[in-house]
Amino acid sequence: MVVAKETIKTIWIKVLSTIENTINDPAIFDTYLSGLQLMSLDKNTATITTPDEVTKAIIESKYVNLLSKTLYDITETTYSIKLCTEDDYDKSVVEDVKEETPFFIHSSLKENLTFDNFIVGKSNEEAYKSAFFICDDKSNLFNPLFIYSKSGLGKTHLLNAIGNAYLANNPRKKVLYITAEDFVDEYVKFTSSKEKQKNSLKDFFRNVDLLLLDDIQFFADKQKTCEMFFYVFNTLINADKQIVITSDRSPDELQGFEERLVTRFSSGLAVSIKPLELDTLVEILRLKITTNKYDSSLFSDDVLYYLAGKFGKNVRELEGALSRICFFNILKKNVGPITMDIVHEAFDEKDEKVKKKSLTPEKVISVTASYYSLAPSQITSSVRKYQICLARQIVIYICSTCLSMTCTEIGKAVNRDHSTVTTTVQKVQNMLSTDPQVKKAVDSIKKILKL
Repeated sequence: MVVAKETIKTIWIKVLSTIENTINDPAIFDTYLSGLQLMSLDKNTATITTPDEVTKAIIESKYVNLLSKTLYDITETTYSIKLCTEDDYDKSVVEDVKEETPFFIHSSLKENLTFDNFIVGKSNEEAYKSAFFICDDKSNLFNPLFIYSKSGLGKTHLLNAIGNAYLANNPRKKVLYITAEDFVDEYVKFTSSKEKQKNSLKDFFRNVDLLLLDDIQFFADKQKTCEMFFYVFNTLINADKQIVITSDRSPDELQGFEERLVTRFSSGLAVSIKPLELDTLVEILRLKITTNKYDSSLFSDDVLYYLAGKFGKNVRELEGALSRICFFNILKKNVGPITMDIVHEAFDEKDEKVKKKSLTPEKVISVTASYYSLAPSQITSSVRKYQICLARQIVIYICSTCLSMTCTEIGKAVNRDHSTVTTTVQKVQNMLSTDPQVKKAVDSIKKILKL
């Protein structure tokens, strides 16, 4: 199994450090060993280059066993040592490139997408836990792991996090992260090639220990591609190799796939990522602010919750909104706090202040109370009867999403605290997609308010 270059570098640093301490002779180490380079770990063979033929001969006669033992101590794998000069190695690499057919040469993991910087909330907790579990699981209990959600909710981040964590635990394993489009392009490229090359594509997947496939819905109605993937899927599963697949819909909602493939997607564990909660979105914003080396203290909670409420349909949109504000703030040469006025100006929301003045929270409370045959005072009271609570929640939601009021301002209007306002907005957002009566009420009230 071929080991990744970054892993090889890490291993070789440890090997040289161990050898330097073992022989306890700086002159010998500096003259003969410090210039060695570990080029590859492939099929239990460690290829090491020497600066010249003289060094090669000395290493072969005195230090091969030490190199092999140290490699074993660090990797827990027995490697035979293959020595060659740097010139000879360079020539062999050129020849290998000419002979080998490259597959997925542009596909790689994004090292910055890890579990450490994946923000976990109720909406994605199940997907996170199952993804984290398989990284060092030897039983392949959840195989395949099928993660589905709408675009921009963190599926790709989780795939890369799985790959990075898996490699950290299993540095000698082969991990392949590809998109469905990568697979289609590679398959189309080689279907017109010789039969030998087609077989080589199949052979390539036999050597994969962890397959991470993003956005499999793009396979829809591509019969030949699906047939090839059916073969790949069965080959890996039968060899106890882990597969993780993402999609924008659940396995049973996939269209344009043969039943035999869909049933295999459902044979492991299918988990969803639901729309992210406001609190989770705000934590993502805080992380992005810190990652981009901005001072997070310049962003008030009101600004963060406003951005999360307005641009929180997916993480990509949220990141774009944050980037726009940061860029606008630089143009304004503002060194102080980023206020709601700056946010409105950044998005050219010149009518927001006018709207807030012409449409007050009192007006929203009055119209909502009338819709539910209540008195406005009941909405701002502490009464917790269902209909009054629902009316109060709708007022909070409309003030937040349509009037661009801050959580503090809304809290004062309905006599509630900051945290109640933030959780209420999220709750109503969820109800709009599950409760037709709530959606009808919100639409009707907004129509009366001419929103």
